[in-house]
Amino acid sequence: MKLDSRRLFTILFALPVVIGLVGLFIGLGHSSFWYDELFTAWVVKSDRNAVHVFSRILTDLHPPVYYFSTYLYSLIFGTGDAALRSYSALAVAGTAALILLTTRRVLSLHARLIACGLMLGSKYAFYMAQNARSYALCLLIGAAMLGLALAMLGDERRRWPRLAGLFALAALGAFTHYFMTFEAVALCLVLALYLPRQRLALIAFSLVLVSLNALYVRSVVNVFAQFSPTHTWMDNDFDTYIGDIGDTLSFLGYKAVAVFGVCGLVFVLDIYAQRLRPLAVSREYSDTFRTGLKSFVKWFQAFEPMDAICLFVPLLVIVFSVGSSFLRPNFNPQNLLIVGPFIWCGCARLYDIALGRTQPYLRRVANAVIAVLIIGMAGVVAGRFVERNEPWKESAQAVQTYAACRGQVIPVVSEDGPYLRNPRFPDVYAPYIYGYYLDGFAPTRIFELTDIKTGKLPSDVRAIIAQRLKGGGCPIVAWSAHTPPDHFADILMPELTATVGKPAPGYHLEKEEYDFYDQVLGADPASNPGFIVVVAPGPKPAKDADDDN
Repeated sequence: MKLDSRRLFTILFALPVVIGLVGLFIGLGHSSFWYDELFTAWVVKSDRNAVHVFSRILTDLHPPVYYFSTYLYSLIFGTGDAALRSYSALAVAGTAALILLTTRRVLSLHARLIACGLMLGSKYAFYMAQNARSYALCLLIGAAMLGLALAMLGDERRRWPRLAGLFALAALGAFTHYFMTFEAVALCLVLALYLPRQRLALIAFSLVLVSLNALYVRSVVNVFAQFSPTHTWMDNDFDTYIGDIGDTLSFLGYKAVAVFGVCGLVFVLDIYAQRLRPLAVSREYSDTFRTGLKSFVKWFQAFEPMDAICLFVPLLVIVFSVGSSFLRPNFNPQNLLIVGPFIWCGCARLYDIALGRTQPYLRRVANAVIAVLIIGMAGVVAGRFVERNEPWKESAQAVQTYAACRGQVIPVVSEDGPYLRNPRFPDVYAPYIYGYYLDGFAPTRIFELTDIKTGKLPSDVRAIIAQRLKGGGCPIVAWSAHTPPDHFADILMPELTATVGKPAPGYHLEKEEYDFYDQVLGADPASNPGFIVVVAPGPKPAKDADDDN
C-alpha cells in the first residue's frame, strides 16, 4: 500500500503523542517529592480518617477539591510517591484524550495530534504530570470545559443541560485552584457573546462564582488556614512580569513557540498571496482581516467561536491575574498555564486555518518542519531519569546511613523564616516535611542560619552541635534539602565554628552534597544542592584548608 503524505504526517504527528503518553508513567517515584508535594503527603497520609484529612485541608490556602480527591484516590491506589503522582499522570493523559475527542468538530486530526504533542512535550506537562499538586487536575477540568463549550456552540438542541454541566465543572475547578475561577469566568464571558439566550445565565454564574470564591477565602481561609494569607514569594512589579512571561514560554517549550511561528508565517503568506490569488483564502477570513480594525464589535463577531475562545480566554486570564495581583500577587507560569488546553488548541486551530488554505508544496514543507519540532519535544521524556527535585529523599537516605544517629536529634538548618516564625504555621515542618523520608529514623530540630549570625541559636541546638564537635557518636551537625543558592553549606560551616566552637583535635567539618537538576535536560546541576555537614575524623583535606585561608 502506498503511503501518501497525509498518512505519513499522521504517523509522524502521532509518534510524539504516543511517546509522551508512555513517558507520563516512567519514573513516577524516581525523583524526591518537593516542598509542596510533601505538604500534600501530610494532608492525605498522616492518618486515614476522612474528618482529620479535611481538617488538615483547611489549614492550607488552596481550595479543597484536589486534596480530598487525592485522599479518595489514595484509598484505592496507596500513598507512596508513585501512587500519589500517578493521579496527576492520569489527569494529563485524560487531558490529551479530551482534546482528541471533544474537538473533532472544529479541528482536523493533524491539528488535534499537534495540540496533544505540544502539551505532552512541554516542560509544563512534564513537571505537572508527576507533581502531587492540583495543576494536572486543573488541565483536565479545563479541557472538559473547553469540550462542553464547543458542544454547546455546535448543537442548539441540548444547550441548557450542557450549560449546567459547564457550570458544575467550573465550580469544581474554582475549588480546585483559584486560577480556575479566572478561566471559568473568561470562558463564560466569551460564550455570552455567542449564546444570546444563555447570556444572562453565563454572566450571573460568573458573578456567583467570584462571590463564592471570595466567601470561601473570607470565611474559611482567613479563619482556619495556618499559613499567612498575606505572605507570598511572588512579586508584583514590571520586571517580575517580564521574567514570568519568559518562564511561561520556557514551560511551553521554545520548539512549541516555533510551531506557532511556522503556522503564523504560513497564515501571513496566505494573506499576502490571496491579494494576487483571491480564491486562495476564503472570503470570510479575507473580510475579517480587512474590517477588523474598523470596529471591535464587528471584528469580534467575525471570529469563529473556536478562534475567539482560544484567543481571548488566555488573554482574559492574564488580565484577571494581573488585576487581582494588586490585592495579592498570583501571576506566575505555573498558575497561568492552567489555561494550557486553550493555548494548545489555539495553535492547532491556527494550523488548520493556515495550512488548510495554502498551496500543497508549502503545506508539505510546513508539516515536515512541525513534525521535526514536535518529535524533538518528545525528547523531554529522557528527563524522567534524572533527579529533578530538591533532594529531600536522597539526603534523608544519606542521614540514615549513619547508624549512630538513629533516634538522635538531627539539626536542620532552614531559611524558611517567614513560615517558621509564623505562629499559624502547622506543626509539620520538622516532623513531616523533613521527617517524611526519615520514616521514624530520627527526630529533627530546626534552626536558621540567621539564628547563628544574630546570636539567637537555640540553647538545645547549640548543646547538640557542641557535643558532636567533640567527635564520636552521631556526627551530623546540620542537614538541609531546601536551601538558597551558592553552596549554602560553605557559608554555614565557618559560621558554626565561629559561634559554637571548632571540632576537637583530629576532627574536621565536612560537607556531603546531593545534586539535583532543576532543568529538564540540564547538563549542570542546580546551584543549591542539599547537604549534610558532619564531624569527620582525620585532618581537613588540603583543598578545604586552603579555602578557609
